[in-house]
Parts: sequence; structure tokens; C-alpha cells
Amino acid sequence: MKISEFINRKNVVIAIVCVLLVAVCVLTAVFFLSQRRYQTVEGLASGESGSLSQTGDPSESAGPSGQADGTGNSVLDEQGISVTLQAELPEGLDPLRYVKQAYELKNLMAVSSFQSAADIPVNPAVQYAFCYLYTGEDCLVDFETGAMTYREATESEIREQIISLFGGCPFDIKQSDLYASGKQSFEMWQPNYSGNVYAT
Repeated sequence: MKISEFINRKNVVIAIVCVLLVAVCVLTAVFFLSQRRYQTVEGLASGESGSLSQTGDPSESAGPSGQADGTGNSVLDEQGISVTLQAELPEGLDPLRYVKQAYELKNLMAVSSFQSAADIPVNPAVQYAFCYLYTGEDCLVDFETGAMTYREATESEIREQIISLFGGCPFDIKQSDLYASGKQSFEMWQPNYSGNVYAT
């Protein structure tokens, strides 16, 4: 056997092995993708959860427990959040929700601080509002989406939700990466941001 014949056979064997490896990788990817569950939800109004349900420990759904701290202030403890309340709170302020939403903005949307809605970049503001369209009365950390869920929303729905969350909508929300100009609507796969918040 000549050296050139050996090299040619070796190259053929290497090529066949490479083709087989690529085929195995493609088949594995197809198998795993076929096992994923997708759910498409369209046309739900704000506050409706459709077939999605929130799950969690029943003990966590109980309201906050309050107690005095010895200085006249009261302390709320719920799900790892401890809040010391001053004697006077603004009317309608839910301190636990405030802590959860501050956590969401900082850790999920990368918004470290802002004085008004105009200080928030358009992409996180739109994504935050988009997610809140479907949580009902829950915070994002309390709402479990379940299967991957494709969502669509209109410009007016997003604008109204931003106003509800931040008190105003001073920017052009169509500049968001979530805006599909061809459909003239916003679209995204809703992530599952549920989880525990630990804060004092």
C-alpha cells in the first residue's frame, strides 16, 4: 500500500466521522427542541391571566405579619422582606410591594435609580410594563408564567401600563426593541421572573 492511498483513506474516514458527528448533534438538538412546551397567548386584556396560574407555597400567600419594634415604629415581615415603617406613610403606599418593585427594577431591568420616568431608558421601561400587563395584581417576583409564553400588546396598552407604573410616559415607546413596526405592535417571549426577594 502506498502512502498516498493510506492518506486518502484516512481523509475519507475522518470526513465520514465528521459527518456522523454533525448528524448526531443535529438529531439531538431536534429531539430536545421537540420536547419544549410553548404557549401562545394573544388578546388578553390587562389583569387577565388566561390559563396561566400562579403557584407557590400556601404559607407564602398569607398577608404580612406586623409587630412593633419598641420605638413606636412597626415592622412588617413577609417572605424574607423586613420593613420598618415610620409612623406616617403616604396613603396607598404598600411598602412590601414598593420593595419588590425596587428589586425588580434594579436586578431584573438594570435600572439602578431614577427621579422620574424620563430617567428610565425606553427598553427596560417597555419590557417592565409589558410584563406587568399580565401579572394581574401580583408583582413580577410573585407571578409564575409557566411555559414559555409569546405575548403581543398594542401601543396604547404599553403606554397606559407605563403611566400606571411610573406616573407618566415621556418617551417614544416605538423606539423600543420590542416594537415590531411591521405588525405595529409590541411582542416578546415573556420571561419567568418569579423568585424570592430578601431585603431589609
